[in-house]
Amino acid sequence: MIRFAMNTSRCDTTGHTAAYLQFGRELRTTDDVNHDLRSLIENDNFVAEITPYLKHFVRLTPQIRERVEQKQDQRKKYFDKNRRPIYYQPGDKVWVTLYPKSSRSDKRSKKFYPKREGPYLVVTNRSPTTYDLSDPSTPDQVLGTYHTNMLKPYELPPEKNTSPVVPIKRRGRPRKHFPKADSSSGRLQSPRGSL
Repeated sequence: MIRFAMNTSRCDTTGHTAAYLQFGRELRTTDDVNHDLRSLIENDNFVAEITPYLKHFVRLTPQIRERVEQKQDQRKKYFDKNRRPIYYQPGDKVWVTLYPKSSRSDKRSKKFYPKREGPYLVVTNRSPTTYDLSDPSTPDQVLGTYHTNMLKPYELPPEKNTSPVVPIKRRGRPRKHFPKADSSSGRLQSPRGSL
C-alpha cells in the first residue's frame, strides 16, 4: 500500500506520477483491473486500447521536459538570490584554499594544517571563474590557474589593542552561615531553629 501510494502521488517537478512516467499510464486498483480486463476480453481488441496511451504519452514528453527545466531555473533563481559572486582584478591579493590529507604513516592530521595559504597575486583572468596566480615576490611567474571557489579575498588581520589589560575584579563567595551556640542550653542553633 505504501509503494502504491508513492508511485501514484503526483510529483511537483514533473507534474505527473512516477507510475505514469515509467509505464505511460496511471496505476489501477484491483477493481479497475478486473473491470478493464473484462472489457478488453469482451472487445477482443488490445492494440486499439494501447495506442491512445502511447500517442498521449509522446505528446506529453516535451511538456514534461519543459516543466523540469522551468523548475530547475526556479531553483537556480532561489539559490542565486543569496549568492554573492566575487570578481577579482589583476593585482588583487587572495588566499588559496588548501585540501591537505591525513597520513597515518607520517603521523599527520589534516585538522592541524592551515586551511588557506597566501597571499597570492592575481595576474590575469582566464575566464569569469578562473584566475592565474603568482607569488607577490615574483609576479611574472605564474604558479597556476585556480577556480574562484578556491579563492578568498586577502584581508589584513585587525590591529591589536595596545592598551594594558585590566584584570577583572573578583567578587568573593557569599559568606557561610554557621550555627550559633545557645548560652543557656549549650546547644547549637541553626538560623531556622534549634538542631
